[in-house]
Amino acid sequence: MTFAYYIVTKGSAGKNPLITRNIDACAFLRRPKIDRIATLVYDIIKRNSSLPTRCPIKPGHYYLRNIRPADVKLPGFLPETEYLLKIMYQTGSKLEPVANSLVYGKLVRRFDWLDVKQNAST
Repeated sequence: MTFAYYIVTKGSAGKNPLITRNIDACAFLRRPKIDRIATLVYDIIKRNSSLPTRCPIKPGHYYLRNIRPADVKLPGFLPETEYLLKIMYQTGSKLEPVANSLVYGKLVRRFDWLDVKQNAST
């Protein structure tokens, strides 16, 4: 699996990724802690899907439900801006494409002012 995170500005979508990761899905399923960023997303997907939790991944129908981007605790270095997330799934020794996903959105940080006030007073 390959995923790439792009910052979108006028005329720049898909040109230079801010983050690119190539992950062996079976190795990741055996040891999810090998990639911290992927683990952030995987923990939420695991709770809200029927995806296999080990290899080999058999052909079949799988679902992802009730996954909200707001549930992912993103790293602080990601800027508040529009983004494009490309995810490519490949298989075999020739890395033949199986599925591709494009997610377009806008990252906006949300603060819980109650937590901010409590942390400031301690």
